[in-house]
Amino acid sequence: MKMKLLMTVWLITVPFLYVYSADVDLNGPWASKESYKYWKTGEAEEIDATEVEVGKITYLYLTHSVMINQYANPPIFYPIEGGGWELLSIVKENPQRYILKLRSFKDKNAIGELYVNMMKDFSIYFEEGQMTEAFKREFDIAFLTFGENNTYVKCDVKK
Repeated sequence: MKMKLLMTVWLITVPFLYVYSADVDLNGPWASKESYKYWKTGEAEEIDATEVEVGKITYLYLTHSVMINQYANPPIFYPIEGGGWELLSIVKENPQRYILKLRSFKDKNAIGELYVNMMKDFSIYFEEGQMTEAFKREFDIAFLTFGENNTYVKCDVKK
């Protein structure tokens, strides 16, 4: 009886822990879920897909995607519009939440944080963290959408 109970607990918890504790590679281009689905239909003439190498992986970078690239020199976070920021670090707060620490290329005193939240389907959404006023002014023109209703999916790997 005790062995049966242990097996049941193991069968329930191990897959759950595997899915929710795995580190996620945030590097690469991320497109809004709606744009990605529209592009996949083949009808999205206004969305281009260009090849971009991040680390040793070549992705298809869609128009208006967000780029996270720790392999660039310097590492970058590049939003849809508004220039890019130096990616100082990615800190795993918990299995579903990461903190990106960013600094402006234009003003070294403009520093901010961006939260990346992982969904069960491996899509992500962004939330604003702490930011200096200078960073906030610069970040406001990025056209990055926030919240659980504005999810992003990783762009395809080129095959």
